[in-house]
Amino acid sequence: MNQPILFDVYPDLSGKIPFIGPLARKTAVKKLQKMESYLGIDELWVKCDNDTNDFYGSNKPRKLEFLLADVLASGKSTIVTIGGIGSNHHLSLAIFCQEKCNGVQDFTPVFLTFNQPVTESVRKKLLIFYNCGVKHLGGDMVHAGNLIMTAGHFYGIQRLKRPSKDTYYMYAGGSDKIGSLGYVCAALELKQQVDAGEMPEPDFIFVTVGSAGTMAGLELGCKLAGLKTEVVGVRVTPSYSFLGGFFSAARAVRGLAKTTYKYLRKLSPSIPKVKFESPTTVLHEFFGKKYGLETPECRKAIDLFMENENVLLDPTYTGKTAAAMIDFINNNSVKDKCILLWNTYNSKDTSRYLDPSVKYTDLPKKYHKFFET
Repeated sequence: MNQPILFDVYPDLSGKIPFIGPLARKTAVKKLQKMESYLGIDELWVKCDNDTNDFYGSNKPRKLEFLLADVLASGKSTIVTIGGIGSNHHLSLAIFCQEKCNGVQDFTPVFLTFNQPVTESVRKKLLIFYNCGVKHLGGDMVHAGNLIMTAGHFYGIQRLKRPSKDTYYMYAGGSDKIGSLGYVCAALELKQQVDAGEMPEPDFIFVTVGSAGTMAGLELGCKLAGLKTEVVGVRVTPSYSFLGGFFSAARAVRGLAKTTYKYLRKLSPSIPKVKFESPTTVLHEFFGKKYGLETPECRKAIDLFMENENVLLDPTYTGKTAAAMIDFINNNSVKDKCILLWNTYNSKDTSRYLDPSVKYTDLPKKYHKFFET
């Protein structure tokens, strides 16, 4: 496949939306028979987006194959983006820019970071950000502190230093109308798998909601594909009421889905009319006390999926989503329903991007404390 499924379904979009790659391949759907037995449900499946790419699998390649094409089309070479100190978005961007795979050019990333609980995984990612993004690509890492201060850097300080005419500003998680196209494509891909008899049409899809782009794309894509599936999001990031729950509330998902839909409709008259009538469902009670902090329910879900199905989940995102799905199954009459867990966690080993010569003291000074405490 040399073009996205979106262009196959709507050919008149080809040439109107920039695209490089593909960075994301079609991923399998698998029936989880042992977990079905454990939970007492007839149809439980997983969509294996942990295997979208050999360098870095997850939901990120689907977004970046559109976003990096948009950077290329803009004629800009510096990318400023925002995420936690353990951001998977930063990690995937650093890796794909260093690998220069499938059309990715010599982009220079600037990583703005905010605090999250420090783990060995977070420390490893920080070293990779530096090795790939700074040492090899000439980029930068800027730690502002909390999320609000980092947003201030993204929307204010950096734009004064780096005018938009020279710099591409990529939203957290790659979640805008361009990045969300990756998951419109993913829903169309799922429709093909359902039509081919690879799995039944899901009644529910459970997916992680961080920066909103993955769920927004799925929600719109399911409507365009004619799937009657209800997409259920599980919030894993803070929701600040004074920002209108900007980062992960249901209205952010719905707003982005509508924005993406309007963008497509403007480009192609063949995009069918869809209605956003039923409310967007985002579950909030599985977030826990802090972003990136594991909960007991999350740990149990991670262990269950590994022991029963050899499916790897993580404590920040997909583990909490699986915990929410298990709770939903246990507390609702869904024995005869088909439920799909969308696994957006990376399954590829990123250790190859660690350079033994790179020490934490090489990083900007504000990052040293994450290794010393």
